[in-house]
Amino acid sequence: MMRQGKTCQIWEAIRDADRRRCVLKVLREEYRKDKQELGQLKHEYVIGSTLDHENCIEVYEFDVARGIPYVAIEYFRSLNLKQWIREPDADRSWLPGIIEQSALGIEHLHEQGWIHCDLKPDNLLVDDACKVKLIDWAIGQKPKKGLGRLLGGGGKGKIAGTRSYMSPE
Repeated sequence: MMRQGKTCQIWEAIRDADRRRCVLKVLREEYRKDKQELGQLKHEYVIGSTLDHENCIEVYEFDVARGIPYVAIEYFRSLNLKQWIREPDADRSWLPGIIEQSALGIEHLHEQGWIHCDLKPDNLLVDDACKVKLIDWAIGQKPKKGLGRLLGGGGKGKIAGTRSYMSPE
């Protein structure tokens, strides 16, 4: 296992289909029957499978194998932007290029009709060559239209995202 979050574990694997190295984002055992978490994992696949841009992580497949739901994602050896910035040896002269690549990935996401909804340094990966990949489509949404856009959408009232990166309103 490479990493573990609240609801998922991240594993390095080899895809049977094409023998490519990939990452499996797997729901932790206690969340495998949680319909909301399962829906978010599948939703991540739905959004990711519409994206085809060098600055967006590629999402290969969603499946449930032996009762274990997972999403197979492009392997990209890197730190996230927060970790990269904290590296004492990080060459800060690369920051303008990192910001530009991040914006290009976000632009592509928007061109496909999606909003990220959890944009933060943790969801931008930066490799040793300072190539950037935008990740984590689990709570992405289509833009609201009409009065919903002006009045907050009248949705379910649940706020999703990382509070410390949200605007106060």
